[in-house]
Amino acid sequence: MEAFLEILKIVLPAAMVFVATYIILRSMLENDQKKREYEIRKKTTMLCYR
Repeated sequence: MEAFLEILKIVLPAAMVFVATYIILRSMLENDQKKREYEIRKKTTMLCYR
């Protein structure tokens, strides 16, 4: 039982850091994708109205 608790002391914080990193990176990548899509739409709109 003591060995299990020692392993849990290491694994639980590592898992929390992994989940937090995943959420932050996913959010950042989604925002970058939205910016790229906006820029493409903006360029396309400018080309259409010329």
